[in-house]
Amino acid sequence: MTLPESFTRVTPFSKLMSVLLFILLPISSFYLGMQYQKATFFQELPDLPKNSIKQNTSTTPVAEIKNVKIETPFSKRLFDIDGSFFLGKKYPQAVISLSQASVVGIKCTADYSCAGDCYRTKGPIINGKLPKLADQTLLSFYSKVSQDLGDNTQGNMIYCETETANKILIFRKQLSGGGGGKEAIFFAVNERNNLKPVTTVKNNLAYFDCNKPLLYTNTNELYIECGGGEGSVELIYSVDMVNSNSKFIYSCHYTDPGYIHPEISDGEKIVCS
Repeated sequence: MTLPESFTRVTPFSKLMSVLLFILLPISSFYLGMQYQKATFFQELPDLPKNSIKQNTSTTPVAEIKNVKIETPFSKRLFDIDGSFFLGKKYPQAVISLSQASVVGIKCTADYSCAGDCYRTKGPIINGKLPKLADQTLLSFYSKVSQDLGDNTQGNMIYCETETANKILIFRKQLSGGGGGKEAIFFAVNERNNLKPVTTVKNNLAYFDCNKPLLYTNTNELYIECGGGEGSVELIYSVDMVNSNSKFIYSCHYTDPGYIHPEISDGEKIVCS
């Protein structure tokens, strides 16, 4: 079939139309394709619930682990080896005979009493009060212990570190009822400051409390001094931080109930074993 000459003849107008179509068709096709893709893509996405993504407004890095600041230096012994253990009685050979090679350096914080807020049990009086605990890491330990043992947990805590990178929290929970005693719960603290309960030391003595760490051995035993009976009894325990147990080491008490706080010790009335 032969087309009329008017359909096949090249004119200036047909040249212009061919150029315009050559430019406009690809551009318009690309634009329409992009619009279609947007419409179909967002229709396939599920609706997210409101507040499903929370913005982190904290200025503290999530992975930041802070260490407790302990002002005192490491020491092989936290007690006077020639001092009095109980009313003039010396510390037992089971403690003082441990060689320098068998013990590692240890340092501990002050003792803090906690009931909501935490305050030092001894120290300078500031505005009529003992110093308030400000160390955020120690406060976080108390918060974790309170969560584990129950809200409004009251008690005392001491934190210790050794030269061999062991970290220990000693929390003495205030027991209900008469006597005012405390049970000492020992926690191992890992590198991320998580607490792992190790063992508990408790005694039926009135006012029983373990508040004096003595030393730490290279076999991971913490020796700690405890007291009770309104000052009539003094005891020493060792706590195995690896095998999660404790054992009684030594004690002294006086036998005359007429002397609750004797000014001069009477060797015949004091029994140690």
